[in-house]
Amino acid sequence: MKSMICHKEYKDKENFEIDLKDYGHDLIKLRNKILENYKALPQGRNSQEERRISELKEDYKFIHEDNELTKILEILSWYGLGGRYYNLDYITSKKIEKNKKNPEFEMDELIKEFLGKKDKNLYNKFTKPKDEDEDLSNTTEVWREVIQKYINPKLKDFLGALSRQFSYGVLGNRARECREIDYFAYNFKIKKKI
Repeated sequence: MKSMICHKEYKDKENFEIDLKDYGHDLIKLRNKILENYKALPQGRNSQEERRISELKEDYKFIHEDNELTKILEILSWYGLGGRYYNLDYITSKKIEKNKKNPEFEMDELIKEFLGKKDKNLYNKFTKPKDEDEDLSNTTEVWREVIQKYINPKLKDFLGALSRQFSYGVLGNRARECREIDYFAYNFKIKKKI
């Protein structure tokens, strides 16, 4: 996401004067900056451009309005900003930000929320009381299934949306030269809800 900000800065001002240190690991702050890129979408001059503009508008809506994606980004952001030290801070009695929980706990809560709405069978596997003699591989398998079914698709859609800003020229011609990104732009499309 930081590279997107750099490319957009270069496209708009032909320099890289922006200080990325201000963003750190705050994915929500980075996401909000990237959402600004959608404000100046041009009108399509032909059917191909109109299709691309339409896809970019769908991307904007997804990045801006998908609550599950936002919650995933918030948890990852909290982890990157300091949550990864939560247990050490707790043990050493360092001040822990009010209302902040262990990122692992927050991810568990998010997964329960996803599963409660979408997959009762997996929810029951995920929330059943853990038996001390239970094989840990079962817990690992449940986590793996949850991540594959519910977390990864959101992150793939997010990656696809970000990639289309490169491929469709939103970030300028220099960004279009990042050809490796095309795979994600064309293979991870936002699925419209019917």
